[in-house]
Amino acid sequence: PVFWGGLIFFILSVGSYYYFREQAAPGYLELVWLYELGGRYNRTLGNHEGDYWFYYRNLFRYRLPMWIAILPLGFAAGLLSKNEKIKGLSLFLGICIISYFLIISGASTKLEWYDAPMFPFIAILCALFLFEVFNFFIKTNFFQNIKSPLPAFLLFCL
Repeated sequence: PVFWGGLIFFILSVGSYYYFREQAAPGYLELVWLYELGGRYNRTLGNHEGDYWFYYRNLFRYRLPMWIAILPLGFAAGLLSKNEKIKGLSLFLGICIISYFLIISGASTKLEWYDAPMFPFIAILCALFLFEVFNFFIKTNFFQNIKSPLPAFLLFCL
């Protein structure tokens, strides 16, 4: 009952807002549909064009070139983890990244910053991979057997 009550309240409050706004300025709903709901997605606005692979190329070429290469490793490390919370987090982040990426790639209007909401999720998965690498080195006492600090320095440069 709480869910249905909340849903009804939401529909009534949002619906009444749009109803009264349309009454105050006829044509408002058409403009909302044109510019907010369907406009930027279904047709290009303001010469911001690009093909389906626009964001893919940008991520690999200059937005996050090194980190995009580590992303699948982080996703795999998360799914192979023995910790169920890390598995769940990795799956959730992977679904978020892929679904958002597909949505913005399918849109007609392409702006460079539309991919920015993915960056925190990508960062978490990359950090998960680096965490697993450092855990492996710590468990195997890798750093204790090395006389030179160079390998450790190179790992920290990642």
